[in-house]
Amino acid sequence: IQIRGTDIYYLPRTSVKPDMVLGEDVLSQFTQAYPIEMYLANVQGWEGNNEMMTKFGIEINDQASFFVSRLRWKEAVANESDDLQLPDRPAEGDLLYFPLTQAFFEIKFVEHEAAYNFHQGGSRNPLLYELRCEQFRASEENLETGIDEIDEVADESNYTIKLYLGTGNWSDFDETEHIYQG
Repeated sequence: IQIRGTDIYYLPRTSVKPDMVLGEDVLSQFTQAYPIEMYLANVQGWEGNNEMMTKFGIEINDQASFFVSRLRWKEAVANESDDLQLPDRPAEGDLLYFPLTQAFFEIKFVEHEAAYNFHQGGSRNPLLYELRCEQFRASEENLETGIDEIDEVADESNYTIKLYLGTGNWSDFDETEHIYQG
């Protein structure tokens, strides 16, 4: 993997305000990034439904599978961080930043019992994690890792729509200040 792979950044998710009723975290943040080499399984293009037109607009469903050595993940990530969701393996919900395409991928499933993890002699010898990922859709997560390239791409790809409500007509709306004057 170190010879034929590519450098990827692993961004562990940090829970800020977990909702115990729904089992989700509304305010996640990504403040650390660990460089590690991974092998991209689908080198001919992204998998998944690709681009699809829905009633809500264009939806991009790019998927990718990355392979990472268990030993190398432990050296580069687990030994360097004390606040991982799962200290023994990559966790679902964490992000990968792929610098070649400047894209973020969210880990949807970590395969750790596949056939390639079995040794020739029949004994189980886990060597790899397969990280099945989808392109990340940001929703109010804080992405500030301290690495300029990652933070700039995160700022460009995340967007916020501001909705201003008021009464009156459009002539009372000042576009330069985005303030309703009425």
